[in-house]
Amino acid sequence: MNKCLFFALIYSFVFAMPVESKVIQILHTNDTHSYLESARHDAHIGGAARLKALIDYYKLKAQEEGVKTLVFDAGDFLEGNLYYLAERGRKVFEIHNEMGLDFGALGNHDYLMGTKELDKILGEMDLKFSLVTANLKIGSQFKNIRNK
Repeated sequence: MNKCLFFALIYSFVFAMPVESKVIQILHTNDTHSYLESARHDAHIGGAARLKALIDYYKLKAQEEGVKTLVFDAGDFLEGNLYYLAERGRKVFEIHNEMGLDFGALGNHDYLMGTKELDKILGEMDLKFSLVTANLKIGSQFKNIRNK
């Protein structure tokens, strides 16, 4: 009986408190696979410059309305194109730095070069955004992946 009374009091206290909510805008990309110039099927669609222009446009529009914007890349941004092959993803990280990302997620295609190589690359990069990941066991020897 005491547990029921305790939970009833907690429940009534939590839901009796005033609640404030705020609108945020979330912009995200995913599965770009190093296509920095254009889309696979149409050379007139896509590209990092176009994407950056759209991010800036929607961030400014939201800011004018008092809305905060968060920009994410949901992963699989490295492997898949010549930009990845030429520099093992370094150029993609550089472009992502300029995009204004808040966070980037490492997808399954973002460490195909191996955990050791990804750790080395991340050690060389000065990222302006944080990386998050799931379903990846990172040993203590991979300090750059852990710290980014």
